[in-house]
Amino acid sequence: MAEAFTQSHLKEWTHQLCRTLDDVDVIYRKRNRIVIRTHVEQHGSVIVKMYARPDWKGFLRRVTRSGTCDYDWKGLLAFQRIGVRAPEPLGHCHIPANPAHFTDAIIMEDLGDCTTATDHLKMLIEDNRIDDQLAFEEALIVITQQIIEGGYVDTDHGLVNSLVRTDGELCRMDVELVRKIHSPHSKRSRTAYGFMFGRLLSSYIFAVQPDVQAVESFAFRVKERMHPSTLAWQIAAQCVDMATERQFQEIGLRMTITLP
Repeated sequence: MAEAFTQSHLKEWTHQLCRTLDDVDVIYRKRNRIVIRTHVEQHGSVIVKMYARPDWKGFLRRVTRSGTCDYDWKGLLAFQRIGVRAPEPLGHCHIPANPAHFTDAIIMEDLGDCTTATDHLKMLIEDNRIDDQLAFEEALIVITQQIIEGGYVDTDHGLVNSLVRTDGELCRMDVELVRKIHSPHSKRSRTAYGFMFGRLLSSYIFAVQPDVQAVESFAFRVKERMHPSTLAWQIAAQCVDMATERQFQEIGLRMTITLP
């Protein structure tokens, strides 16, 4: 697609797309964002994420390339470089003024029918597929390791933003919080790593609840592989405590989890 679509062609195509939203397959929609599946000649099915930030703050972010769409695009490119499986980035552009008020777009590979990583893990547990569960959890740890060793951090890294394809391949999605790490031993970086581990473990908790032993076992393997700093692991533990407290407030389930 990158070869077939110049920037002017991308802008024209996405602008036209904004006028035909009633005729496309909408996967997800909220106030300022829409994700659709559509067909592109020579490329087949693709996913398009469009963002609406027509205000002056959005204009400044587009000029400085610091908007959510820009970071999502940068995250996809970063993951492609370091070998983390995510949708292939195919195109990125700013959209000319249109009735739907969308301002930015990303075009990416369509991964096909997928299951959320949370639902996939729950299914493995319900079916008592212990070996498959351990292999899946290993894949989660490997992706985490790839991101960190590749020189990046993602504070939204977890099961919620991961998909499993029909062939069992684990893929990351929604990568707008991926950031390059320049000084991995700085306090700022160690803090970010902590939130990344905390997000991963917290999302795991909601998938395996109420199995405390499973959480502590998974946390042990994450720690053994990642060798987090004391600060990072303390922050991860705080995130876990917040997640279990939220769980208690929402569904009345109390889980007391002690990280290794």
